[in-house]
Amino acid sequence: MKKNNNIYLTGMMGAGKTTIGKLLKQELKINLIDADEYIIMTQKMSISDIFAKFGEKKFRDIETKMLKKISKLKNTIVSTGGGIILRNENIKIMRTSGIIINIYRSCKNIIKTIDTNSRPLLKNGRSKIYSIYKTRKEIYRKTADIIISNNTNDIGNAVKRILKKLDIYN
Repeated sequence: MKKNNNIYLTGMMGAGKTTIGKLLKQELKINLIDADEYIIMTQKMSISDIFAKFGEKKFRDIETKMLKKISKLKNTIVSTGGGIILRNENIKIMRTSGIIINIYRSCKNIIKTIDTNSRPLLKNGRSKIYSIYKTRKEIYRKTADIIISNNTNDIGNAVKRILKKLDIYN
């Protein structure tokens, strides 16, 4: 990985981006920002409340504004929200300031573990995961510099594969 580049972890909600980000932070000794936590902190309200009060478009505007700020940092891992790839502007921001790693996890495995209460897009049930994934899967694939599967119960193995792939970028 080039010096001063950021690492953007993309993927579906429940794919393991935040958990993998925490382990990468320990291994690489660099900063980690969870985009959703950052939005909650700066907006002083939950993402569910933002969706309920202002709608998805306003949330996506906030997300883009947050990404612009974060992209100016160096040597930072960013665990993005699952929908960050829905705007071309966000993809350009990530590409120009770092490397994009897509964390892939099957919908079947996500459904087993995801908490729908904290996910505004899943308020009508877990099965919505399939339709969300269908609309996003090609964007995740096309925008990623690296794709890592997280379908086993060994998240440490996923982190090892990321570190090995990052060596290629040195």
